[in-house]
Amino acid sequence: MDKPDDFGTSGSHSWDAVTDDELNLVLRPDEWPLLVEACRNLDLIDVLRAEFASDPRYIVKGSTGQPVINPLVKHIDTATARYQSIVKQLGVPDVDEERARQRAAQLSADMAALGRASWDVRRRDA
Repeated sequence: MDKPDDFGTSGSHSWDAVTDDELNLVLRPDEWPLLVEACRNLDLIDVLRAEFASDPRYIVKGSTGQPVINPLVKHIDTATARYQSIVKQLGVPDVDEERARQRAAQLSADMAALGRASWDVRRRDA
């Protein structure tokens, strides 16, 4: 599936990280829409946080002038919880941890091959 054109910076970065060939993740057809939704949630969180940053008050006036918690705080929490739920549903590993695991596995295989080659040379010279 191609990356949607309407992603923002965070959504696009997340899509690229999850679909990176080096990560070697395979998504089922029913998981692609979830990935799209997760990326859009990241973009929504960015927009909400930028809006909150423009007026970072946790307490604002409600419809009748009473002090209420800024609705943006609830929306940020809701979008963050939704994103976390989708990522958990997808079972996508932490990209950095997965890459580190893959590098460690490759290093281990390389070291084993080097050890075998060294052993073969010693046996041949003996």
